[in-house]
Amino acid sequence: MFKYSCRRPRRHPFLHRPLLSRAAHVKYPPPPAHYDQPTSNSKPSHTFRISLTLFIIGATISYNYPLYNLAESFFPLPNDDPISIEKYNEKLQSQLNALPIVSELANDSNFTSHRGWNHLDLSATGLPSFHGTLKAPGGIAIPPLAFHNSKTNQDLVIVHLGRRLSGFPFIVHGGISGMVIEEIFKAALQRDHPNLHYNNIHTKSIQLNYKSPVFVNQFVIISSNQSKIDDSHYTLSGEMKSLDGKTLLKATATLSTDSPSKSNWLW
Repeated sequence: MFKYSCRRPRRHPFLHRPLLSRAAHVKYPPPPAHYDQPTSNSKPSHTFRISLTLFIIGATISYNYPLYNLAESFFPLPNDDPISIEKYNEKLQSQLNALPIVSELANDSNFTSHRGWNHLDLSATGLPSFHGTLKAPGGIAIPPLAFHNSKTNQDLVIVHLGRRLSGFPFIVHGGISGMVIEEIFKAALQRDHPNLHYNNIHTKSIQLNYKSPVFVNQFVIISSNQSKIDDSHYTLSGEMKSLDGKTLLKATATLSTDSPSKSNWLW
């Protein structure tokens, strides 16, 4: 007969109690000192207090004195003094003449230059915005400088946008940027139609695509190209760029040279 053994299965040596007890009593070295995280009961540092104080002072000043007023206080613009206005305009003119783009276009035989809106009617009915309220220090103080390419029929206009044209602090108002491009489009169209009066040029539609903020107190370059739709409608497209070539604004407009409709009360 077979004998049945009640012997228990042999345990693994690692499970023996003597080994476990020896492992439990093993002493490990203490952790390095840089792992210690002592509790700190120190009070807030003086740096935090100084930062908080300066923040409160700055917030108070910005609330009571807008950035534009601060700029006007430290860098005032001439107002009614003819001598100061003349010096201001002469300084801008010197900066304009020193621009590399001006020298490059002036030496290019494909471009012819004209200053401001000399080919337009400068009476009270012609471009009143540029020759009226905006023609002042801080606005469009000096006439724009335009270059026309007779081969490509492209116009490049360099204009200075003063700091009083801002909407947000130090950023040109979006409506001003659109108006400047619209007037340049009309000026380019009238140049090709000398017998056409400015009042007979109407903007049917215009699309503005703002790419980047236009900062005040800088020269910008505005390009315009035109194509004819029919005898009285034209499409003009252009861009506003900074002197370093960054695109600030893109625009496309449809202009007409027909007589305005009697139902259009805006004209």
